[in-house]
Amino acid sequence: MKTLFFAGFCLVAVLGFVLAIYAIGRTDGGAEEGGDDEYVDVSTPGASLSHAYQRKQRAIGLVVVTFQRSDGNLVSVSMGTAFAISPEKFVSNAHVAYALKNSMEEKVVKPNLENCLRLEAAKQRMSLADYRKRIGDRGIAQKRAEIIDWVKSGAIKIRDMEIRLNHSNGKSFRIAKVQVHPRYNPGGPETGEYDVAVFEIAGRTDCYFDIASRRQLYALMPGTPVASAGFPTEGVKNNELDLEKPEASYASGDIKKITDSAGKDAGPEYNRSITHSVPAAGGSSGSPIFTADGKVVAVLWGGLHTGRNERGRIPSALLHNSAVRIDQIYEMTDPVSWQEWLNMPNF
Repeated sequence: MKTLFFAGFCLVAVLGFVLAIYAIGRTDGGAEEGGDDEYVDVSTPGASLSHAYQRKQRAIGLVVVTFQRSDGNLVSVSMGTAFAISPEKFVSNAHVAYALKNSMEEKVVKPNLENCLRLEAAKQRMSLADYRKRIGDRGIAQKRAEIIDWVKSGAIKIRDMEIRLNHSNGKSFRIAKVQVHPRYNPGGPETGEYDVAVFEIAGRTDCYFDIASRRQLYALMPGTPVASAGFPTEGVKNNELDLEKPEASYASGDIKKITDSAGKDAGPEYNRSITHSVPAAGGSSGSPIFTADGKVVAVLWGGLHTGRNERGRIPSALLHNSAVRIDQIYEMTDPVSWQEWLNMPNF
């Protein structure tokens, strides 16, 4: 993979690939709110989760941001997962939308600043910690400003934000507009309650998921078999995910608990927090949680972890992960272009 580098004060630095936030179709189908379709008992042996995935696998996509250097070279970075609910709309997490928004900071500025400090510390034959202490906050801020000036000079820019379809031989769609839940707070507690976003694409896809009706959502219960598919990258080798022609990882489990965001039983209307046993890792954020009839019931957003090692976060022994019920997408902000989204304040 090509490298993004800062060739100013620090001469050379590399692009980091750590995503800091992980809070972790039936082709004629629709995504209409609260349909009255007849409830299907998806727990019966005849209902197959794997068959549902086979029918809908091209509705799942990898969210990618592509940087372009001044020499014309391109570097693509995966940011999460999304899935189609109509020919022109994909659902993901709000924190994935914010990862796109902050990608220049997280993928270029911060890694280059860290490498800049390491290079300068090595020149002074000092440890990184001692060098940081020596130059202080003001010195670090000055070096960061130099890197930002380098970025603004046109050395690196965001060229595209795309959704690259699963199992589609490289087919992709540019993200045209972004919507997030108006009550999502990127700096707030990671409850997942409002962690949903919608991406409108430039073009139309012919495979998308149906959304479960409110009747089906209210009837969900612990023990209901569910499955998901997405693009986990945390703790895996770089070559295990082809960014050009991505192939999603499928996994299944069941629902363990359905509550409100505080872990209490608030009744079917407000119980929008779904705890499940479907395996997940960083990169899975935004994956669909669906039942055996192929209908989406939730959006995966995070999991339980007990610590971190050299390969990433350590999952809880419970192996439980978290999702927000899909009907949370019916309360969204007005769509804005992705260029506008990049320039909007975080709060």
